[in-house]
Amino acid sequence: MTVKKNILLGAKGKIYEVKDNSVVRTIEVDLFENNNVIRVMKDIKENIWFTIMNKGFYFIQSGTDIITDAGRKVGLVNKLVNNFLEDTEGNIWVSTYGEGVFCLNNLYLNNYSQNDGLSNNKVTAIEKDQTGRMLVGTLDGLNVLENNRFTEILNKNSSYKGLYVYL
Repeated sequence: MTVKKNILLGAKGKIYEVKDNSVVRTIEVDLFENNNVIRVMKDIKENIWFTIMNKGFYFIQSGTDIITDAGRKVGLVNKLVNNFLEDTEGNIWVSTYGEGVFCLNNLYLNNYSQNDGLSNNKVTAIEKDQTGRMLVGTLDGLNVLENNRFTEILNKNSSYKGLYVYL
């Protein structure tokens, strides 16, 4: 039996939750003059994570409409957060354009950057493979997290010149 998940959609000043072709919930996002929600994700606990262009990222605890500035709590204010991913252990991964990748575990923050093997701190994509390994695309290549360190799989010096990776 396939379980249907609700779809979350970010828009100007709103987050829409859609199920069976109907909007079942609308959350008002009125934080800035520009409230364009560009990425939104619901985790396994039904919490909602979202980002506003160049304004960090935010969190709405399950069962509420209260918006918490998670970026401020972890030092990512006015940053371009471009994606979220929940891993198999329930950690929330936050990718940024210029600051690398962050792993949140109960608001404990671990930052991965070029110092940890990323090919570039300008992250364009983050995804898990079928075994649960973390894959991160940057402006300079594709990286995999193994043993708490990133290793390049593909890089800009390979035959894929000017490699921007989007997953």
